[in-house]
This record gives sequence, structure tokens and C-alpha cells, in this order.
Amino acid sequence: MAASLNLPCPLLKSTGDDKRDIEVYVEDLADYCVMNNWYDPSKSTEDAKWIKPDKAMACLRASLTKSARTVLKYSLGLTEENQTKPHCVIQALKEYYGASIGVSGERQKFLRLIQQDDEAIGA
Repeated sequence: MAASLNLPCPLLKSTGDDKRDIEVYVEDLADYCVMNNWYDPSKSTEDAKWIKPDKAMACLRASLTKSARTVLKYSLGLTEENQTKPHCVIQALKEYYGASIGVSGERQKFLRLIQQDDEAIGA
């Protein structure tokens, strides 16, 4: 059984690319849940795939950064019921982080627009 292996919970790591960070995190979370028999990707519906949603949600919440936990609690607009469903939370997190581009990303886009061809971005 995977739990006896003392596998660490996946962690949401911030690299500055929120969309990619959440994609990697969701893949790691799903793998972790499969290894612990909390998730069965062979089931037909998203709701049915989560065999132990309470354990998956506990892992999900524990593995988020403080800022992501705040987003989960206050910014996703999920009902209390949907906050207990891993697939609903994951979808909302993907939409939230997929739609956002970090401030540094916006700054780099702006600087690329105004730079001269022979200038470095930081110039």
C-alpha cells in the first residue's frame, strides 16, 4: 500500500508561471491520489473518479501555498458543497490560475513592446 511508503504530499510550487505551476500540481496530486487509492481515472464521471474525496481534499488543502489557500477560500466562488469536491476545486483553480499572468510576466510583455531591436529587455 502506498501510504506505508510515506510518500510526501505533492506541493504547489511557484515558479512565476501560474498556469504551468497549477498544471504540474494537478498532475502530481492525481498521481498521489491514485497511489493512495483515493482516485480512479477509469471511472466514467469526474465525481465518481474521486473514491475518497475527503482525503483528497485534505491533501489538496494541506499542499497549497498560503496565498493559494486564500484564493481557494475567498476567490473561487464555489459553494460550500463544491468546496468538498476535488474535481470542482481543481477545475476552479485551473480557471483562476490559467486566466492570471503574473505581474512579472506582464512587465516582460510590456518591455518587449517598447524595446528597440538591439536592446536587451533589462536595458
